[in-house]
Amino acid sequence: MKRKFYLLAGLFGIATVFIFTACRCYRPAKHNATSNAANASADAVLAAGSWAASPADVPDPAVTALLHKIDEATAAAQTLTADFCYAVTSVKQQQFITGKVQLMKPNFMRINYDYMAHPAFPNPVAADGDKIYTFTPQSFMPNRTFHDEPFDSVLGARQASGLLPGGGKFSSSPVTADGSNLHLWDSIALQAFFKPAAALRYLYYSRLGELKSEGQKEINGVTYDVIAHHYVNGNIAGGENSSFEQHVYVAPGGLIAMYVLEFTSQGRPGVQIMQLSNLHINVPLTKADFTFTPPSEAAHSK
Repeated sequence: MKRKFYLLAGLFGIATVFIFTACRCYRPAKHNATSNAANASADAVLAAGSWAASPADVPDPAVTALLHKIDEATAAAQTLTADFCYAVTSVKQQQFITGKVQLMKPNFMRINYDYMAHPAFPNPVAADGDKIYTFTPQSFMPNRTFHDEPFDSVLGARQASGLLPGGGKFSSSPVTADGSNLHLWDSIALQAFFKPAAALRYLYYSRLGELKSEGQKEINGVTYDVIAHHYVNGNIAGGENSSFEQHVYVAPGGLIAMYVLEFTSQGRPGVQIMQLSNLHINVPLTKADFTFTPPSEAAHSK
């Protein structure tokens, strides 16, 4: 069933509606699931195949069909260019980030950040088929918090993109052959281009039957197929427990284009949204488009 869908001010507040409308996105305090069983089950799913179901599992037929559509669309896309918006609003944290991304299989990525409201968690910048380069802002501390210091949202975004020196340091690590370790925090949409099943591990489901279809929803003129999941053992930044209401939005072409996470912090609702927009697939790109050298004045450790 197709229906118009809007985020209402009464649910999350006017600020969230404004951000969703202006940039189609929003992000929460970084969360980590506490269920080892869920992660182990997800590993088993990956080992058995993209979307294997156990004999006792009864998946939603609409979800099964949609997962196969995602697999087919992802397999057909060799390159992807898109704008993105990643944001979060909660009683503890406000963040708003925009940028552009280029992806190429099997394991190439380039991200340029246009705007960061605040310093971000360590962010990927590039993957050249051999290494992933990550930027860590100088205000980021070992306990995953930030110390206060002046921050320019445009300058900081360019530094986090490796376009200007300063603001933090770069590090590098190996990229997997299939690109499965390429992701932008826990946003699902970017990682799904390389490995949909790996990206959907962030839903923390233990059985495919937990995933439910919510039919089609129209947002800003685009009709998405929606997969929903309710997770009861979530944990957000600072160790606070919260149930998660998670929604994955599949674009008309079959690629995952948006992830929305609703949670509770200090008894008040929070929401995270990551959205890819202006998607273009199979745009001609070469390895040279992903060559990256950190600015000479930034600290680069191998």
